[in-house]
Amino acid sequence: MDDCPFNTPWDQLPGLLAEIAEITSVQVALKIAAAKGGQLAYIPSRFKDDSHWLPKTVGMEDALVIADHFAGNGKGESHLIPMAGTGERARRWQAIQKMIDDGESADKIAAATGVHRRTVFRRKKKPAPDFPLFDFIDTE
Repeated sequence: MDDCPFNTPWDQLPGLLAEIAEITSVQVALKIAAAKGGQLAYIPSRFKDDSHWLPKTVGMEDALVIADHFAGNGKGESHLIPMAGTGERARRWQAIQKMIDDGESADKIAAATGVHRRTVFRRKKKPAPDFPLFDFIDTE
């Protein structure tokens, strides 16, 4: 099991991703969110080879576990994949918060992240809730 800051690895994940984390790992669920979050993704019942997006993303072993769980009836299924804080907006907020924590100026943060300096001041005044699962995405 991943070294996760929650009681269970899937505490902070939305439905489908929590289910994937439960049968595989948080890393696998977040890799899927990073690759297909916000999209309708097809999960087949089996794979001819590893050229399908799922084994490419998580490896064949985990892809087979997921396929068996979600498409074990012999027919593939399409699922809307939640983003779970892995999208561009989450990355931007993470970058803004890091720069705030590093003591950068509002103008420098605004220029680097493409937001208005007022957005930076709002973030300084009321930081967004932390989403530590974002740190579990393995970008290798």
